[in-house]
Amino acid sequence: MRGAGGKTSEDIAADRTEATHELPAPKWLPPWQQRHLASLALPASGDVRIWLPYTTSLGHRAAIGTMMPTATKPLWDGQRGCWTAPKGHFLTLSNKLLKRHRHLILGRQYRPGERCNARCKNAEGPYCTCSCRAKYHSRGRWMENFVTVNEFGTNYRNESWHWLVATSAR
Repeated sequence: MRGAGGKTSEDIAADRTEATHELPAPKWLPPWQQRHLASLALPASGDVRIWLPYTTSLGHRAAIGTMMPTATKPLWDGQRGCWTAPKGHFLTLSNKLLKRHRHLILGRQYRPGERCNARCKNAEGPYCTCSCRAKYHSRGRWMENFVTVNEFGTNYRNESWHWLVATSAR
């Protein structure tokens, strides 16, 4: 039977479950020390992926929404199981997440065969896919607010990812 808004009682129950249960970690997101951390993933193309631990779907939307400019709203990517935002917000989101969480995991997709060059080293922003895994990108200036706690790599669906566990430098 359909109620308000054309939803069935099963739809309404599913919405309540989603609102009150923790959003599971996406399959592409690796744990660190057997737990999942607040995370940002920067794919080679497309939007930044955002996931928060111990938070419901509605909690995600509210928390991420407070970190974004009011004109920009996070979007849900059901296929990847995370929220997304335009790439240009990567550093802002990472800095704000580090203020709220002790540790943050930053993922970057990279291309192992792409050699680091002057274009990478002299770049201004954090966007890089070469084999230096962004260590030399912009001469490392994009990481000035972070202290690296750990680094590791993963391969998910034939994509190479470099993960950096960070804490705030302040």
